[in-house]
Amino acid sequence: PAFISASSDPAVAVKFAIRSFKWSKEGNAPVMWIFELDPAGVRDHTKRCQQVQYLEHSSLKHEKEYVFSPYSVFFVTRTIWSNDLKTFPHVIMVKPSQNASFVSEALPTAPCY
Repeated sequence: PAFISASSDPAVAVKFAIRSFKWSKEGNAPVMWIFELDPAGVRDHTKRCQQVQYLEHSSLKHEKEYVFSPYSVFFVTRTIWSNDLKTFPHVIMVKPSQNASFVSEALPTAPCY
């Protein structure tokens, strides 16, 4: 299991996805994951996802980096398939579980790297 790094800046996310595609020796398709957090969490801490942390000091300036903990749980809500993977990645939209402790431990896991 690994941490999942994300950015709230779409341009940063696309840049990382395209760069990983160019570096991939296996030819894996680039994917931009969109994490749909509950907007009520801005004002109400009980609505916030408990599996994610915002990094004040990231390794890249202006990255706006969020990190999801290992074994975070996500539900796929939508997919958008790209017609030109060299310029824009596939998009998978997911809704993170607010608290993974309420999800069955029998839920299958999948590698994200």
